[in-house]
Amino acid sequence: RTGGIHFTSVLKVQLSSSEGDKVILPQSALITLTEQNALSFGPLLFQITHNDKNRNEISVTHAGVLEFVADEGIVKLPTKVAKSLSLEEETLENSEVEVKYVMLPKGKYCKVVPLSEGLSVVPNIKLMLENNLRNHSALTQNDWLEVWYRGKRFELKVTELRPESAVTIINSDLEIEIDIPAKAKAKFDEIEIENRSKTIGKSSGASKEKFRRSEIESDNSESESSEDEFDLQKHQEKMRNSLPAEPKSDEKRITIQARWRGGRSTRSFRPNDQLVHLFNFCEASVGIPPNSYKVVVAFPRREFIREKHQVMTFEDVGIVSKQETVTIEPFL
Repeated sequence: RTGGIHFTSVLKVQLSSSEGDKVILPQSALITLTEQNALSFGPLLFQITHNDKNRNEISVTHAGVLEFVADEGIVKLPTKVAKSLSLEEETLENSEVEVKYVMLPKGKYCKVVPLSEGLSVVPNIKLMLENNLRNHSALTQNDWLEVWYRGKRFELKVTELRPESAVTIINSDLEIEIDIPAKAKAKFDEIEIENRSKTIGKSSGASKEKFRRSEIESDNSESESSEDEFDLQKHQEKMRNSLPAEPKSDEKRITIQARWRGGRSTRSFRPNDQLVHLFNFCEASVGIPPNSYKVVVAFPRREFIREKHQVMTFEDVGIVSKQETVTIEPFL
């Protein structure tokens, strides 16, 4: 299914540091697609195929595209795409994949199986999965997924999709089911019941139940909830008050200019400060809820999200320049 658009290219593989499933293609790919007016059909999606002749195995996954800045003859794959194709860093040399433009139906249902322990005791597990999937474009049956919660990494495998075995999840209403072992499921159900009991309240003078909005809590900044809606102004003030004192004149410092649509703000941090302070600074400056945005450094492009990166330091993620500009990008 291509809508009459023809693009197929065999490219050598390199790993990229980008999050999610978006590949980086050479500029010639953009030219070919633009000539056929492919961009008018919506976000670009690709089928990625790897033929492992040594193991006589063909692996297929699907992906979006981040940029068209790769060298000619090269495609840069994020970890999610590479692992879904059974490509490991040590086996990448001289590996090739076929990249083909495709159109995919919108996903309606996804079942995943945990490959690592501990996921069953994560509160609000479905909300956590939805937040992690926001930087993905597509899912394919047997895909490998990596998700993060409070700095802890979990691996998953996609075992079932509807309406087809490959779908786009852009602007889709995707139902996610977690297929976990019986013992772990019992613990998960217990936590889910406990969470629901905490979020159900009664209106004054009425018997109708209301559900409070529940936000994933972080170790260093707890989400707030009110009877009707998230109190953004109160949250903004809390984030502002949580920020540490800026470095003294004789201390090493990193000056961050945060930009967003309609404004910018500047503040200094220490190189060994945790990124939780950067996220708190962004939420205090913009007035944006937690877990609804990513922080992007442009050159080279790197993306940071609270759940995954908040316990890391500026030094850990390579933000070490005296001055750095970041962009606050809301999730679509």
